[in-house]
Amino acid sequence: MAAFFVHVVDNSYKVYVLENPNGKRYIGLSADVVERLHQHNNGESKWTSRYCPWELVWASDELSLSEARKLENKLKRQGRGSGFYSITGLDRLNLRPLLEEKGISASKDLQTGKSFPAPFR
Repeated sequence: MAAFFVHVVDNSYKVYVLENPNGKRYIGLSADVVERLHQHNNGESKWTSRYCPWELVWASDELSLSEARKLENKLKRQGRGSGFYSITGLDRLNLRPLLEEKGISASKDLQTGKSFPAPFR
């Protein structure tokens, strides 16, 4: 009798939103959002390298690859419409330049979703 082994990869992914100081946003997905942010800021991504530095402003809960792709595409289709803001909870107004003038970061902690004071890099 032959035995078959199935290797199941249980990777989880997060959809994330980056923002630069000019308010430009980038939506992506990754299994390691922190490493991916470093890649964006180190010029390893052709499109985002032109608009550095990037800051993480939102990340989803852990999702399967299929769920993450669906959410990423949904967010990208929303553009700057109300659906994007209702899903992410981000503020429609770009208050980042005003906040940063006052020394306040608008970043969110990946685990808790709470704001933390220093820029997340």
